[in-house]
Amino acid sequence: MKYRGLFHIHYHIIPFFDINNQRLKKRIKKYLRFFKKNNIVVADFVWHSHLFCSNPNLGPKQISYYKLSLSPLEIFKLVKKEAAEIGITLLPSLEVSCAIKTEKGEKIADILVMHENEDILYGSNLMNDPYFPFEKFWSEAPKDSVIVIAHPWRFGSGLAYHIGAEKTNEIILKYNALAEYNGWAYPWYHLLNKIFSWLPITKRIGFFENFWLLAKKSIELGELKNYIPFWGTDIHAPHFLPDAAGFVEFDIEGELSAKKILETIKERKIVPVIPKKINFFKGMAWILINLLAVFKDEIILEKMIKLKLCKKKNKKNKVSPKGSLSFLKSIP
Repeated sequence: MKYRGLFHIHYHIIPFFDINNQRLKKRIKKYLRFFKKNNIVVADFVWHSHLFCSNPNLGPKQISYYKLSLSPLEIFKLVKKEAAEIGITLLPSLEVSCAIKTEKGEKIADILVMHENEDILYGSNLMNDPYFPFEKFWSEAPKDSVIVIAHPWRFGSGLAYHIGAEKTNEIILKYNALAEYNGWAYPWYHLLNKIFSWLPITKRIGFFENFWLLAKKSIELGELKNYIPFWGTDIHAPHFLPDAAGFVEFDIEGELSAKKILETIKERKIVPVIPKKINFFKGMAWILINLLAVFKDEIILEKMIKLKLCKKKNKKNKVSPKGSLSFLKSIP
């Protein structure tokens, strides 16, 4: 039977001051209804590993940024329950920020890890360090995981961007990893092409030209091996999907399960369904909404967590607010 899926889907932004997760549940239901409306029946829900923390003073089912209680397992179980009620199969997934040594110093490269069992994945050592050492990652990733080099050409957090295609291929082949054809790049690439056609002078601007080249590499991936066509949308807000970045289709015989989906992914038996044309204003609106969600979720809230934790630590250890996030797992 043929199924339609979206992968590399980030969780909905956690509301502030949410009592008993009521507002979060409403947002999750709205998020999932959007998928159902577009016949998406398979998805993995992702959050960056360095944003997870837990507060032992709160109950295990309480989820709150302000009170520093973000349990990946509790959040996944909450979303999984809501998804099952409307016939959507969810896969546990984690985007691990790995610290890798390069010729230009230590950089961060994101790697996606998927597993059929949420208890195994979210109970692994990958949760113990917000910026996990790249060399240790491959031995610490749970057995039978699907490992994907996320957005390899993205500036700032792409492995190929930091170390180049040749070294990235060596890692892909050594560890039997996969490379992500990142859906984020698709609307960027086409929208920049339109801007260049309207205002040719903009292509001479270094920033736009470099951004366009990275987007082009991200949707072609000709230099990398084992890439999955149109694997990840990397969305942080569901608006305008799947029109802006497409989806994937795949066949699975018998009952749909996480294990069968992961086997299909490993074998790269997924087919991209790419929009032939993207409306400029619709695509731009989707990009702006996504950027706003990323800014709120991954920048403001990350800094808030870091500052609040450092403030607590400063009373005892005088840790600088600009210090490492390595104490995320040891909240008093």
